[in-house]
Amino acid sequence: MTETIGRLIIIGLAWAGIGYQLYQYSRIQIPLRKAAFFNNKGAQAGVLIVLLILMYSLSLQPLDWIVVLSATLLIYLSQLNKGFTKSGVIPYEIGTALRAMFSKEYPFEQTTDWVMSEEAESLTFQFNSRQSAGFEKELTFDRRNKEAVLNKLSEENIKVEISEETKTV
Repeated sequence: MTETIGRLIIIGLAWAGIGYQLYQYSRIQIPLRKAAFFNNKGAQAGVLIVLLILMYSLSLQPLDWIVVLSATLLIYLSQLNKGFTKSGVIPYEIGTALRAMFSKEYPFEQTTDWVMSEEAESLTFQFNSRQSAGFEKELTFDRRNKEAVLNKLSEENIKVEISEETKTV
């Protein structure tokens, strides 16, 4: 009985987190490179197939299937909700797994010291936030989104310094 209650609590917490992740995901205008990969239908199908094979081979009970699928969906969605929103940026957070799942939004006006470096397939931006001084944030976008990213930063009147490494590309 207590195991069932524990599992139901885990499911409830997972779905509360899923609701939060979906809310953040709906606000993303330009996703980060990693988020764009996880939004790929092939990657999603692959993760689901591997998960179903593992759950079947472990002979899990139906309630355990729901727990595993809920937790997996929460973790998966936490990878999709990173990028530029209308009013700010949601980067991947460094630290604990829980902190990485529930990344916070930094309003554009609270960010400083933007630096861009360009690589063969990606654009990497680093910035500082007045909210968490001393902790540099990093964003990596697909190179295909270069114009959209630079336009968004221009709209927000953010000056971006180009890294010396970029000039060799």
